[in-house]
Amino acid sequence: MTKRYFYPFLNVCMYALPHTLEDTKAEIDDIIKIEITGEADGIWYFEYNGKSWRIIDSLLGKLPVTEISIDQDFCGNYFRRVYDQMI
Repeated sequence: MTKRYFYPFLNVCMYALPHTLEDTKAEIDDIIKIEITGEADGIWYFEYNGKSWRIIDSLLGKLPVTEISIDQDFCGNYFRRVYDQMI
C-alpha cells in the first residue's frame, strides 16, 4: 500500500472516529493519540470535551492519556472489513 492512495483512505476513517467514539466517556480534555505505522503513516489526535470527541491538529501542550500504534496493513484490513459489513 502506498501513501498516495492509502493515506487518504486512513484519513477519512480517522475523521469518522469521533462518531464511533460517541458512547465512550472520558475526562474533559482527555486526548487519544492514534499512530498508523508503515509507508502510509500518520498521527491523529482526538479530544473529549465533556460531551463528544473531536479530531484536533496538535496536542496543544497536553499529553495524551492513551497512545495507540497500529500497523497500516492490520488497519487497512480491519477498516475494509468494517466497510464491507456496512454495505
